[in-house]
Amino acid sequence: MRGRKECRSALKTGQASGGWESERHGIIITNQGLTPADMQKRMKLWIFLNTPSPYQVDFIRGLRESGLFEVHARFMSAIHRGRVGRPEESGIGDIRILKGYGPHIWSDAFRIHPEALREVQREKFDLFILGGQYTSMTFALTVRLLGRRHCWMAWLERPWPEDFRPAWSRSLSSRSRTVGWIRKHYLRAVLCRASAVLAIGTAACREYRRLTGHQVRVENFPYVCDTARFQPADAAMRRSRMRRELGLADDQVVLLYCGQLIERKGVDVLIRALEAAELPEARLVIVGDGPLRDRLRELANTRLKDRVLFSGNVPYDRVPEYYLAADLFVFPTLYDGWGVVINEACAAGLPVICSRAAGAAADLVCQERNGILVEAGDVGALTVAIRRLAGDPDLRRKMGVESRRIIESYSPIAASRRLWEIAVQVGAGRRELPEGNAGSARDKIL
Repeated sequence: MRGRKECRSALKTGQASGGWESERHGIIITNQGLTPADMQKRMKLWIFLNTPSPYQVDFIRGLRESGLFEVHARFMSAIHRGRVGRPEESGIGDIRILKGYGPHIWSDAFRIHPEALREVQREKFDLFILGGQYTSMTFALTVRLLGRRHCWMAWLERPWPEDFRPAWSRSLSSRSRTVGWIRKHYLRAVLCRASAVLAIGTAACREYRRLTGHQVRVENFPYVCDTARFQPADAAMRRSRMRRELGLADDQVVLLYCGQLIERKGVDVLIRALEAAELPEARLVIVGDGPLRDRLRELANTRLKDRVLFSGNVPYDRVPEYYLAADLFVFPTLYDGWGVVINEACAAGLPVICSRAAGAAADLVCQERNGILVEAGDVGALTVAIRRLAGDPDLRRKMGVESRRIIESYSPIAASRRLWEIAVQVGAGRRELPEGNAGSARDKIL
């Protein structure tokens, strides 16, 4: 394992060459800085994340199936979106939920996880990745243990905007300027100790480069999911079956929203926009649950009567069927660090109407090509976008094709290959791509 001086040298090389700069719809693997040294073993990776969300499990499975990594995945909590995850039953290797210790009023993410700290101290890994809750005790202590002697990366969504203080936010740092200032400077200190920052999306890249003053290497490394699930061979049959199950006619235009029913997601804005669009044959299917369910149901019943269907939380293996039944996807979020539902919508070949407040909007939604971008909370703009796409099936088809083209390179295997190259360049071992992966040198991925 190389020391941090060599990591810094690799950073300077990358800055000089520009070989790690991201593009809007993908990243080019350049192989710059790699040597022909051949180490015949896989890179040993320790990755620490918040919760075993389905897309994180997809990514970890991709890491393992790529043949590039020996993966040891750890999660702070088993609860994701109110559901208990059991990643150890996924059959993808060493993946576990760690027991946290602390006051009962603390969430699992903020508790101390001694097992994680013990594993980090063993120093048997080539690379460490820390994701999720960077203000947690375990995250902070792990950074302290790794210091500048080990190659480790922070994998984070974009930081909360400094002057964004919406009434619906429960975050103390978003309501207090002082706390926000402390959080910002703490994050800067943490990131400047890392070998690299894996920023989740173009918007996050921009923010982290500004925050760190370009003192640390920042790579665009967005969330990915198993896109094949949304492209079954019998898609037409599944679409018809799901529409019948939902009571939807073949000639009705179906809008889909997937996500939590909380203020931050802006679902009330979507319901008001659909009412203003005056499309009697349009139907809105809402997949997800949350504390605003009853309020949103009342709003929908008052304004749209039976034109909005609330499906609640659905089993993970049934989620693709709802996308297949839809004609377009709408994501009116008021703020999202990324938004994996956009990955899913693109994989299903849907045009996307999305607010610019979603981190994924900058990477996955290209204005007028595979969707329409609107300002967050703008009912009028959302109304126009819905009316336009609902009334033009040819445009929906063209945009759907483009959505699938864009998402092709956002796969867990492609992300694994990209991670391997970044890891080599920042000092996690000098290795060539194992045989069978060498042809990826100029592939566009992520």
